[in-house]
Amino acid sequence: MDDEGAAHAAVDATPALADENLRMRGNLIWDGGPHHPLGVEDAGQGCQPANTACSAGQLRAENAINTVEPQVVDAAGGNFQPVPGGSVFGVTTFAIPDFTWDDSLSFGPVPEGDLSNAVTADYQGQERTMIIPGALQ
Repeated sequence: MDDEGAAHAAVDATPALADENLRMRGNLIWDGGPHHPLGVEDAGQGCQPANTACSAGQLRAENAINTVEPQVVDAAGGNFQPVPGGSVFGVTTFAIPDFTWDDSLSFGPVPEGDLSNAVTADYQGQERTMIIPGALQ
């Protein structure tokens, strides 16, 4: 088998999973109030109780889902910026971890590029001074 064939065989033997190391935490979601189901409870869904990275319990514990109604400046007028000092600022958040090449297959050198996932500006290009949920600060 030539080098290219060996490389393809290695890829086929170790498929990548789209949700591997996926982290769903620090989100503020308002969709119908506290009694609205998440949509992951049914047996055919991916986030089952045995899945420590994604279960209804984990999602509720690490996110503000239907527990904090976001206070925004003027939703009816299309201004979804959070009210300064409002409910959005009290939600627990987490920094997005940087990318790594720890799980890459070795086919030669990989250009590193920028591995940072730091969110330094909001939707309008304004500098972020703290981590809060949402695109608008």
